[in-house]
Amino acid sequence: MKKSSVPISIGVVMLGLTVFGASCGTAKDGGVFQSQDRGESWAQKVFVGQQKKKVITIADVNVEAIFFDPVNPDVMYMGSKTTGLYKTETAGEQWIQLATGATRVRDVAFHPTNTATVYALRSTDIILSTDAGQTWDTIYTDPQGGVILQILVDWYDPTHLLASTSVGTILVSNDSGVTWKVLFEADEPITELIMDPTDSRIMYALELERNIYRTVDGGASWSPLFSEEFRAATDTIDIVRSLVMDPNSAQTLYTVTPDGIYRSIDSGSSWSYITTLIANGADQNSSIRNLVVIPGSPDTILFTQERIIHKTEDNGTTWKTIENFPSGRRITALAVDSDRPDIIYAGTELVEEKKGLIR
Repeated sequence: MKKSSVPISIGVVMLGLTVFGASCGTAKDGGVFQSQDRGESWAQKVFVGQQKKKVITIADVNVEAIFFDPVNPDVMYMGSKTTGLYKTETAGEQWIQLATGATRVRDVAFHPTNTATVYALRSTDIILSTDAGQTWDTIYTDPQGGVILQILVDWYDPTHLLASTSVGTILVSNDSGVTWKVLFEADEPITELIMDPTDSRIMYALELERNIYRTVDGGASWSPLFSEEFRAATDTIDIVRSLVMDPNSAQTLYTVTPDGIYRSIDSGSSWSYITTLIANGADQNSSIRNLVVIPGSPDTILFTQERIIHKTEDNGTTWKTIENFPSGRRITALAVDSDRPDIIYAGTELVEEKKGLIR
């Protein structure tokens, strides 16, 4: 669990005859897209550079997630599913590929004020850059072989870090990642870690398809939100697949289940079902992804279903679908610019069609 003193990479990937993880020439319909009207229309933002007549882009990169620098929203990082980490300093107008290796990058976290300090996840490793992504060190490798799924930096005390794993553990470091220990153990992967932006001692952890846990004491103790008694009394929320905190209110949470979307306005003590255009319990609920609430507009909620965007502007009373997204690929990420909430970025991935009989 000790910090490695050997850099895993130096510099960024420069534009040469070929750039790994980028395409030359032929246009593709993937990568990153930007909307300036809250998802109503979209423009592709994939430019890397040009070599003579060849335009180099990230249009064929499969996107995992998009992350805003908390100080400068024009600076974003994009984690891919197979080709590492990318960065833009121009709000998506031009991208560079950082030298993290050809790997899946699931999450990125920043020091809240010194955003040149960046943490990223690479399989079983947590890696750290102190120069805004130019060089990286491995600061943790999971001894159980667990994939690191998410990382948090405590905004109140940036030396305090938390990470979750595929083997069901939550890890904690109190010295900026030099040493780590297990804080909490569950049976299934911990796929979501969320910290209250008003009190960093309050956090939520999603145990995939099992339960949501809450701590109010910085992780010393955790309580399940969905106890057996709660489930017996309500006959709802059996399997939980995602967890989202409303940026407008830390007490408002959303979770996606096989029944559909539920909302709590009291920090998870009680939940109510939100009616959408997808029927309660329908199979299509399994394809709901990327639920976001617009900062400054708590009644505006979006989520995706493959390449279709569902949107409400009246807190779920009515919904519409936006079906003009300019890509045939699945939307895998939605990220809202909190400083300019009309601006949303979307990431995509190419899903191979299953071969079989035509029906």
